[in-house]
Amino acid sequence: MVENMKEESLTASRFVYVTVKSSAVHFREIRLTPGLKRNVRAARMRYQLHLEDQRKLTAESENARKRKAVQDNIRSVEFKRKLLKESIASMSQEADALAVQAEKKLFYFPD
Repeated sequence: MVENMKEESLTASRFVYVTVKSSAVHFREIRLTPGLKRNVRAARMRYQLHLEDQRKLTAESENARKRKAVQDNIRSVEFKRKLLKESIASMSQEADALAVQAEKKLFYFPD
């Protein structure tokens, strides 16, 4: 689309240039024909559309970047949560094993 915009812009610019160049009068005395006005207006509209497309692309890429950052943050939190769960499970098993050992010592060596 950008290439197409460039070609159309060059075509409009070329049309204006050729019209001005081909006239034998000073550029202030050139009559602005309806075709010339229409072509210049269309070139300006195409340029405005091109700028709007660029703004949209910039906004979309910014949103995608933010979305990726949030997803990375979520993955990081989920990974940390998984590690915490594993740590809790292993500590719980160790605590249970120590409790069993303590009960055996109390059973075999009461005060």
